[in-house]
Amino acid sequence: MKNEEHNPERRRFPRERIYYLIKYKDAERKGLGTSINLSASGVLLRSREPFKLGERLRLEINFINHPSRDISLEAEVVRVEKKKAYYNVAFEFKTIDHLDQKTISEFISFLAKILANKAKK
Repeated sequence: MKNEEHNPERRRFPRERIYYLIKYKDAERKGLGTSINLSASGVLLRSREPFKLGERLRLEINFINHPSRDISLEAEVVRVEKKKAYYNVAFEFKTIDHLDQKTISEFISFLAKILANKAKK
């Protein structure tokens, strides 16, 4: 049986491999992780801290091409993969409005164009 979460045809929003610093916090902790991939509906984050499935945190994304549109949103842990020295943690955005989704999509497109131009050189 296929895992539908990993089937790209079933995704609502495209995701891109983007390494970007993202802040996270809840009542007991705050920290910084690196995104592995990002879409308008979630993020795969690399962190040295463990997370629990179903845990909710606030994520803060500061976009370089939208300085006035920094985003703070609630996200839920939907998958955790333990690696040797870190964790890959999949978050689904829970409190995201249309404008924030648009900002993330524009940011992904912006970075994809930069990477495509670098690849041509």
